[in-house]
Parts: sequence; C-alpha cells; structure tokens
Amino acid sequence: MMMVSDSLMRRALVVVVMVLVLWVGECKPQKGRKRRGHNTTAMLARHRMDLYWRLLKYVFCAVVAPAIVGFVYSLLRDPAVPQLLREVSALLKRRFTKTLSSTDQQSSPRKTTNNKS
Repeated sequence: MMMVSDSLMRRALVVVVMVLVLWVGECKPQKGRKRRGHNTTAMLARHRMDLYWRLLKYVFCAVVAPAIVGFVYSLLRDPAVPQLLREVSALLKRRFTKTLSSTDQQSSPRKTTNNKS
C-alpha cells in the first residue's frame, strides 16, 4: 500500500471541494418557457450582474473554503475531539434531562412557607 503524505491529502481534498462548489454554482434550474421581449439592455444588465455574483462566489470560495477544510481536517486528526464530544454530550444530556426527573413541587421556583408570627 502506498503511503500518501498529509499535505498531499489536504491539497487533494481542497481541490475536490473547490471543484464541487464551482460545479454546483454553475448548475441552474431550467425555466419552463422563454419570454419574448425586446428589452436587451435589461437582459445585458442582468447578465453582467450574474457575472459579478459568480466572480464574488468564486473569490469567496477561494478564500474561505481552504480555511474551513483545514479546520475540519485538523479536528478529524485531533485525538482529543472524541473525548470532548463525549463530555459535551453528557453535559447536555444531564442539563436537559434534569427537569424531567423532578416533580412539580421540586422544580417550581417559588416555595411557599408558612411563617406564622
């Protein structure tokens, strides 16, 4: 079995994610029918805006996607993450089920006391 370095795997993962994001961004649903119109300036302006948003999307993906992929990759390789997840899930379980086991008298915030003077 051939050993692949971590940096090569990270680069391959980034490339695959970028290709998938760009491919999904290019897919547009097909419209049912085309309108007939002579408003070519509006169509040209719409096309320019589509190009502008596509450029912004590509730049955003090029800047943010590698950072997110690197963060997720480092979480997957960290040996402490499973233990942290177990502790957090146990804490949440205790916190959310604490009120289920108590009776109405125990969980009510007001306690009535009979102070007779």
